[in-house]
Amino acid sequence: MGAIIYTNPPLWRDDFIAALKECGVYDFDLYDVAIHDPDDGAIHTHYKVVNMLGLIAAADMDKSVATAHDGIPLIDVDFDELVVDETTTKGIQMFRLAESTNAILVHEKLRDVLLEKGFGSDIAFYDFGEAAI
Repeated sequence: MGAIIYTNPPLWRDDFIAALKECGVYDFDLYDVAIHDPDDGAIHTHYKVVNMLGLIAAADMDKSVATAHDGIPLIDVDFDELVVDETTTKGIQMFRLAESTNAILVHEKLRDVLLEKGFGSDIAFYDFGEAAI
């Protein structure tokens, strides 16, 4: 099973959580979970339910290409191209974007560490100009 199981809420594997913490990322709550494999009866306890804490309004809406539903640039903005105002992120390496709460943004330094640790097959990273959010 991969480092992330894309459920709602998501499940993260313990080694992935440890890698994030080694990089100073702590803005999430964790809850124990037991996953029962019906094929072999195994119980997997090396995952946690994750609640990402907080939101950061980091989009530069004047430079981004986006559709703000109801004219309000929060929660469910659709981005064709996202430009981040890095003065608002205060050096935080991973956060949920307030303008589009389904998006988790990761600083390139954190991305590089996660790739070096072998999580590249478990996570997709996109440049802001290449992904619709």
